[in-house]
Order: sequence, then structure tokens, then C-alpha cells
Amino acid sequence: MYDYPIIYADQDFIVIDKPAGVPSAPLRPDDTENALQQAIERFPDMAGVTGRKPVEHGLVHRIDTATRGLLLIARTQNAYDAFQRIQAENRFFKEYEATCRQLTVCEETRSGFPPLPENVARSIARLRLGAEAVSFSVQSAFRFYGEGRTSVRPVTELASKFARKKSGDSIYTTEIVLSCISKDTVLAKCRISKGFRHQVRCHLAWCGVPVADDSLYAPALPETGAERLLQFYATALEFPHPSSGVPLRIELKQPPSGYTEIGGN
Repeated sequence: MYDYPIIYADQDFIVIDKPAGVPSAPLRPDDTENALQQAIERFPDMAGVTGRKPVEHGLVHRIDTATRGLLLIARTQNAYDAFQRIQAENRFFKEYEATCRQLTVCEETRSGFPPLPENVARSIARLRLGAEAVSFSVQSAFRFYGEGRTSVRPVTELASKFARKKSGDSIYTTEIVLSCISKDTVLAKCRISKGFRHQVRCHLAWCGVPVADDSLYAPALPETGAERLLQFYATALEFPHPSSGVPLRIELKQPPSGYTEIGGN
């Protein structure tokens, strides 16, 4: 039964607040335990939209299973096609918030990562020296990494020849603002347009501030016996309406609060 909060709905698309732990789309043809299929039960017209994959229908903005936040689904083929054009023109922006660990030694997360660009390294150094907040952007191509290609790594001109050979040609940018919560904990606010799988999580880990409780990109913390949820949230979407062209900004009605402070490194 569909019970996810609806943040926005009109005749062209809906935006829902997907809970953490729920897949955005079916993981197999008979899978119904996902946000898209639950939404189609509430809005059956969406089943007639053809997307990049048959099982994805009108899914425009998807997020990782472990991530909570805004999911956008087109209700008509015209709206879906318009969103594809808007995205191709880099006029579709996504914002995220995360509680991150501030590592005093970044080598723990360096496997497969190239050196940081000098301007980014300087910003991270200022944060470690006591700056309340820093802002910068990071850019890279990406390659799949690890057993089963379950994670990704950034690729720049500073990467190895092997890494550059394995990456695509597209460059992805993440705008980042980091604010200190404590000695070990940072609040990250990030904004992207064109996105790659795990882009924001990977870029934050590259900077030495991995998302707390991120099993793919953060060093393991001591086991507490309690289930840990990824402290990463899709909080806002910004784009022109697919029919009217009117600029829209849609935000999570109840943004995450009470960010968990992380223990020592």
C-alpha cells in the first residue's frame, strides 16, 4: 500500500519523500517493494510512461536505496521527454545534505583515489585548522571500482594511466559547503546538475569527509549492535516546469534534523 509522503503533485509529475532502505526502482522484474511501484499503485497513469528502462517508467530523479529524500516521477510521456531535455541542458539541479566524518588522516579512504586538486586540498586544510565553514567545487570523471563494481572512484589528469583508461569522458561537478559541527563531524551541503552513480558520496570521501555510516566510502566504525542508517539526504530539486517552463524549487518538507555527532577517528 502506498504511504510515502507526497511533496508535490500535478498532472505532469509527482515528487515523493522516499524513506531510507527502499529501492527507487524494481531490482528485478517481479519486484514490487520499491518506491516507483508503490507510486504507480497510487497514480496508475504513470505505468504508461516509457523510460530509459522498461521497469523504470517515468522515473526522472532516482536516489540510492540507502538514501532518504526526494524522488521525481513523470506522469506523462510528454513530461518525461521534457525532463530529459531539461537534464541534457544542465537545467535540473539536485541538492543533498549529509553528516560526514572529518578524518584527521585521509589515507584510510585513499584506495583508488587520485590526489586532490590543490585548491580543494587548501580548503580542506582550512577546515582542519579551525575554519567554521569552507566552500568549493570538485570535478572529475568516474570509473567503477572494486569487487562487483559496487563503488566508483573519481578520475582526473592526476590519476594513473590505468584509471584514466577505465573512465568515461564526461566531467561531473559537485558544489560543496562544509560546516563544522564538532572536531570530528561536518555538515555537508552539496549541489549538482549532471550526476553519476554515487557522485556526491564519492566526492565527499575523496575530500576526506565521507558520509557517516557509508559502508562503501567511509572507514568502518566500531560495532555498536544498533542498525546504522546512511546520514545522507536528497533535500531539494530545482528545474523549470516541464509544461509551463516556470522555475520550480521543491524542498523536503521536514529536512533532516538532529545530525548524529561522530566519535573519534
